[in-house]
This record gives sequence, C-alpha cells and structure tokens, in this order.
Amino acid sequence: MPVKNKDINYSIQVNEKQEELKDIILYDELPEGLTLINGSVSVVTSDGKEVSDFNIEQSKNSISVNFGNIDKSYTVKYKARISDKNAKHGNKYKNVARIESDGKKIQEDDATVSIFDRGDDYLLTKGHSGATNITQVGQVINYQISINDDKSPISNVVITDNIPEGMRLTTSGEAGHDFRVVEIPMNGSWTPWSKEKIANNISYKVEEKRNESGQVDKVITGFTINLSKEEVESKFFIAYTLKVISIEDSLYK
Repeated sequence: MPVKNKDINYSIQVNEKQEELKDIILYDELPEGLTLINGSVSVVTSDGKEVSDFNIEQSKNSISVNFGNIDKSYTVKYKARISDKNAKHGNKYKNVARIESDGKKIQEDDATVSIFDRGDDYLLTKGHSGATNITQVGQVINYQISINDDKSPISNVVITDNIPEGMRLTTSGEAGHDFRVVEIPMNGSWTPWSKEKIANNISYKVEEKRNESGQVDKVITGFTINLSKEEVESKFFIAYTLKVISIEDSLYK
C-alpha cells in the first residue's frame, strides 16, 4: 500500500501546568513532505470540550493559535497528510512547535513520526481455527478477519467476504446475530459492538439454492460490512462461524 496520502494525527499540549501566561501564541510548521489538512485544526480543553475562543491561522504547512492571556491547559489537535510521493517505510518527519510570549520564545518541543508501510497485508488479514481440513458434515470452522492492524487512519472501508459452497453460517436470523465485531481504538481498550450496531453496518448476499430434498432455500452466500461511516482509526476483529453441510460441495478441503 502506498505511504503517500496517509494521515498523521498531531496533538500539542499548551500550558500543561495551568499557569497564568500572557500573550501566548503557538506556532507549528510542518516539515517538507507533509501537508496540513484544511479545517482539521481544533483546540480542546482539559476535559475534552472543543472551544472556538482563539484565533487560528493555517496555511499549507503551518499553523498558529493566538491564545492571548490564559490560565488553563489546552490541547491543539490537527491532521497532516503525507504528500511526499517518494515516502516509504522508515521515513521520518520531524516538526517543531514553539510557544511565544510577547514575541519571545518561551518553550519549544519537537515530534518525530516514523512511517511504517508493510504493504496491503496490514489492512486486512483472515485466519481460522478449529478444523484444519473437512472430514465430516457438521464440523465447524471459526473465522476471524483482522482489519487495520497498524491503527492507521483509513477511510471508505468496506469488507466483503464470500461463504464457500457446502458451508453455512451457524446461525441464520436477524442481521447482526451471526457476527462478533470488536473495535480496538488507539488507547488499546476493547469495545465490542452491539448486535444493533452490527446490523446497521452489515448486509447479506442471498441466493436461492436447492437442498437435498429438492426444495429451494434462500441461502446466505456472502456478506458485506460497511465501515465507511465510521472514523476508522481503530483495529477491528470480525469473527463468525461456518458449519459444514456438504463435504462434496465444500470448497474448503
């Protein structure tokens, strides 16, 4: 997967000790190869509330925030996009933020971001547990799809999977009851999705197939989980179980 156009999230803490400061201005200039995403700059309080009391100026590769006189702690957040067409694994981008008071520098800090590109594999991997080969009807195989292992900002994520011939989902009911989805955000906590949330993001592919009695059944032959409405900066696990109903027809042997 190309490294170019990947997004990087930055956070700069201002007045962490909540001292009385006067005429405070934050400056941050991005290095060559990064471009500021227009409209991404925000200022939040220590309790996470976004504020619009301060004058924010931004250009293609720099920002400034005029805080004036403050006695509270704030965090400036923004996103930058890798615009370097030659960006590759191992590249490092260093930018330096500084705080000035009455035109004099009172603090300076830097951040270095290393870019890791492991190719397309880091976006989606699929594995299984249980049976390693099919020997009898009724066997079950547990599948797990891992998405966005690197927890990189990605967008328009849609996962589609087809169910092999001779296999069925173990439970076929309302949407969302067949799957377990766990989200692991940047802070590392595990957040299982509710069945309702899964149902709102999943659609099934249904086909008519004849069973052993010659009757026509509606069978789920695939599914799509749409994460395009989510802000995907998390890692996801999607787990489901298939049962073998026909050894002759099964493609998993």
